[in-house]
Amino acid sequence: MRGGIVGPAARHVLTVLLVALGTGAAAHAEATLRYKFKAGDETRYVLTQSLTTEVTLPQQEKPVTTGMTQSMYFKNVVDEVTSTGSARLRQTYTRIKLSVRSSAAGAQSFDYDSAAEEQPTGPIAESILKSIKPLLNAEIQQTISPRGEISDVIVPQSLLDAFKSNPALAAMGNTFSAEGFKNLSAQSAVSFPDKPLAVGDAWDQAIDLKLPFGKLTTTKTMRYGGKDEHGLEKLGISTTMTMEPAANPQVSMKLTKGQGAGAILFDPLRGRVHSSTLKQTMEAEIMVAGQKIQQKSETEVALQLDEGTATR
Repeated sequence: MRGGIVGPAARHVLTVLLVALGTGAAAHAEATLRYKFKAGDETRYVLTQSLTTEVTLPQQEKPVTTGMTQSMYFKNVVDEVTSTGSARLRQTYTRIKLSVRSSAAGAQSFDYDSAAEEQPTGPIAESILKSIKPLLNAEIQQTISPRGEISDVIVPQSLLDAFKSNPALAAMGNTFSAEGFKNLSAQSAVSFPDKPLAVGDAWDQAIDLKLPFGKLTTTKTMRYGGKDEHGLEKLGISTTMTMEPAANPQVSMKLTKGQGAGAILFDPLRGRVHSSTLKQTMEAEIMVAGQKIQQKSETEVALQLDEGTATR
């Protein structure tokens, strides 16, 4: 090799190397993502949701803005792993934090931490805590397949009875039923295709939620983005929301905007979600007794693996 010119033999060797490297890169770019379970394993997460809602009532110039931040600490304990690799696990909420602010005239702020010694009091606190406290330490059983499919959800009857006795929660349709909890679990999880993924591959996951206004369908589109510098698998998320109105002449809801975007980091070695983020915007027109109410909400949801040693 002289003057930077590569001879035929050297070119042949380089060609073989490049083909080999290219083939290796292509093979490395494909990944089969699966959850991994072991009986007795315990995994802890923190799910934080920030919600800002603007509601404009008829003949009202300025909207009423309400802000809510909620953090839910929970653990998943694997009781059994089946021959197909699916896990029968118990999900328990061990700590709940909630903060609420509103611009409505006379509205009071609210701060709650189930781990705090001093608890809020008063009629507003009593109403809110009636919705929160039944969740604490209740064990919700479910089966999760290696692909992340959720089935056989069992909610303690005492928890379902507590929700039914709360008029505000009972009015939310099947949100606080066994099917509702299955949908809530699916929102914070991700299911994988049954084939290897190449960078750029995409797949959909639809979640239905029955509300008094109708059926809200959220379609999540996941796109595989390869590994990051730490070896975690990257997934991009985009969401679209549609509303199928309920047959209710008194109350109707028209969804004018519903979309979002986020990302997931999945740990392939440990077989579990490391973290995820999602931001969504929803705008709707609600008709109540002939009066139009405009509502806009922005939601940020973050799921983070909690590997701290503090008691939750």
